[in-house]
Amino acid sequence: MNELEQLRSLWRPKPRRSRELIVQSISSDASSGCIEVPSWAFQISYGFRNALDIRFSPLKENRRTVYRWTQGPFLTFECGDILHSKDGMTTLSVTSAASMAWDAEANSMKLGEVNFQLISHTEGGSNIECSLSLDQMSFLAVLISGNVRGT
Repeated sequence: MNELEQLRSLWRPKPRRSRELIVQSISSDASSGCIEVPSWAFQISYGFRNALDIRFSPLKENRRTVYRWTQGPFLTFECGDILHSKDGMTTLSVTSAASMAWDAEANSMKLGEVNFQLISHTEGGSNIECSLSLDQMSFLAVLISGNVRGT
């Protein structure tokens, strides 16, 4: 199951968190953290775990409470988020956003919105190519594939 399908599988009126993450791995220690997404086109720093709805949650295992990373269904990229492509040629700068949310009346997920600037980098400098607007899931698809124009 790919990352987008995995998130869709969590969409329901009372969503439960999953132990299966959309990222390969996540680790932390007292001074830093790391999110591993080797197949994604954009770098995802440890600070984006809330935007990806990844939490360190208490779970019951063998009658004991243990903490594990869990995945929720809501993407919440927000104004001020800056994401850099792994090849260093592109930056996405979020200018405004609305989070995903469950719509109880329609019994469906509201996909929110991400408005962002596409900035290209060359030897001659950086240039804002355009401003775009996508829903939160489509924005995640861009971070995974790197295909901004094909969305």
